Amino acid sequence: MDTTRELSSPRRVTPLEPPSASGLRPVSILFEPVRTQDLRRDAPAGLADLNLDVVITALTTSRTGYELASLFTTPLPDPAAVTYRHDVFRDLDRPEVESAVREFSDRLEGVRRQVQSAARDQHGIGWQRRCWYAEAIAAYCRAARDLAERFESAPLRSTGLRAVRDHLVEYVASTEFTTMASTTQRVLDDLQQVRFGLRIRGAKVTVSRDAPPVDYSVEVTEVFDRFRRSDTTEPAPPGRKGAALALTHVEAQVVDRVALLWPAQFDALTALCTTYPSFADPVLDGFQRDAQFYLAYLDYISPVRKTGLSFCYPQVLTDERRCQVLESFDLALAHKLSTDGSTAVTNDISLTGQERILVVTGPNHGGKTTFARMVGQVHHLAAIGVPIPGRSADVPLADEVFTHFERAENLEDDQGKLEDDLRRLHHVLDSATPRSVVILNEVFTSTTLADARAMGAKVIDHLTERGTVAVYVTFVDELARLNTSTVSLVSQVRDEDPSQRTFKIVRQPANGIAHAIALAGRYGLTREQLRDRITP
Repeated sequence: MDTTRELSSPRRVTPLEPPSASGLRPVSILFEPVRTQDLRRDAPAGLADLNLDVVITALTTSRTGYELASLFTTPLPDPAAVTYRHDVFRDLDRPEVESAVREFSDRLEGVRRQVQSAARDQHGIGWQRRCWYAEAIAAYCRAARDLAERFESAPLRSTGLRAVRDHLVEYVASTEFTTMASTTQRVLDDLQQVRFGLRIRGAKVTVSRDAPPVDYSVEVTEVFDRFRRSDTTEPAPPGRKGAALALTHVEAQVVDRVALLWPAQFDALTALCTTYPSFADPVLDGFQRDAQFYLAYLDYISPVRKTGLSFCYPQVLTDERRCQVLESFDLALAHKLSTDGSTAVTNDISLTGQERILVVTGPNHGGKTTFARMVGQVHHLAAIGVPIPGRSADVPLADEVFTHFERAENLEDDQGKLEDDLRRLHHVLDSATPRSVVILNEVFTSTTLADARAMGAKVIDHLTERGTVAVYVTFVDELARLNTSTVSLVSQVRDEDPSQRTFKIVRQPANGIAHAIALAGRYGLTREQLRDRITP
C-alpha cells in the first residue's frame, strides 16, 4: 500500500460551550437582559424539609450537564423577573411553540454529541472525525433555519422568546451563516460524489479511482437475503452502536488512499473544519440550554396535570403580605401519586389584613405536615418563576423559605432534643426577614404542655413583630388564638367516622377536646355510654 501523506487535524474544540455564570448574554429567556444574576450554588437547607430536594433531583437527573439545580433553588429578586419567566411559560403553553423548542433542543443536543464524538481520537482516524464534524455543522444549520421558520409564524408574546426570534431571523440571513451553511453543504455533496474501487488479493488491498462497473454489494445482499429472519434483530457489533459507525483501522486506511485519489474534495473538508473550529451561535447555544429549565419543569408536572390537578401563574406581591391560593397541593406527593393515577387532596391558603401566621392543629396523620410543606413549596416555586400548584394564587414574593421540622433524637449527641430544637429554631428566627416564609412543624414536642405553650407563644410573638409569614403545626390549641396575626386551621375527619381523615385543612377554631369526644363516642367511651354500660 502507498504511504499516506501527513494530514492536518482540525482544532479539537467543542463549539457548544456552557455560558459563563458570571455574566449574561444579550438574549436570555431566563433573565431580563439588563439584570446581573449571581446564582447561588448551594441549595437552602429548608428545601429538604419541603421535599423540594426530591423534586429538584427529578428535574435535573435527566439533564445532567446543564447546571439547572441553581435555577430551581434561587429565588428571583422582584415581580418583574418572575413575570419574565411566566411569559415564557405562557408561550410554551401553545403546542406549536413547545414542539418547536423541544425539536430544536433535541437536534442541538444531537449536534453536541456528534461534535464530542468528532473531538475524540478514534484511533487516529482523522477523516471520519472531520466528516462527523462537517455533518454536525450541517445539522446545526438545518436546525437553526427550521426554528427560524417556525418562530416567524408563531404568536410569541414573551419578551425572551421574541428576542430569540428577532436574533434568529437576523442570524440565519447573515452572510456569515449563509456562507457556512452553503460551504458545508457543498463539501458534503462533493464527498457524496466520490467513487472508488477496491481490489483485494490476499493481504493486499488496492484502491483505484475508478469504481467497478458492477456493484457486487447488491448481488451479495440478494444472495444472503434468503437467510435473513425478519423477526430477528441482530445486535450491533461492539463499538458500532448509533447512527455514526466507527471505522475499523483497515477501513480508515482505505479512506486515506481515497483521499489521495480525490485531493480536492478532502482538502475542502479539512479547510471547512479548520475554518469553523467553533460554529454555534452563542445566543442559540444559550437558548437551548436555558430552555432545559422550562422543559424539565413542564415534563415533571405533565403527569400531575393528567390527574386533573391545576397549575397557575401566581400574582407575586411585594407591597403587601396577602396570600390567597385556591386548590393547592403538595407537588412532590402529587407527582408520586400520579404514577398510579391517584390524585392528591387540595387545600386553600388564605391570609388577609393583619393575618400572618397559620396555626394548624388537629388529629395525628391528618395532613398537617403535608399542608405545611405545601405552603412552603408554593412560596418557593412562586419565587423562582414557575407555574405553582393551584387554580389561582396571589402570593407574596419570598426571599427564602426557612423550615424547622421535628427530628429524631440523636443518642450520640451530647445535647438533648430540646436544646437541639432551640438551637435550630434560633437560627431560623435570626435569619428570617419580613419577606421570608417560616415553616415550623411540631416544635417543642419533647417538653411539657405548659413549656410548649410558653415557648410557642414567644416564637409567634417574634414572628408577629417581624411581620413574617409562617405556618406553625402544633398540638397546643391555645397558640391558634394567641393574637390577631394568627389564623386557626384544623385538619378534618369524617363526620360519620372520626377515625377517618379527610386530609382537608379548613379555617375554624381549634378544638382538640371536641375531636377527643368524637373519637370516644365512636368507640363507646363517652361518659354517658360508660355510665349506661356499668349501671345495673
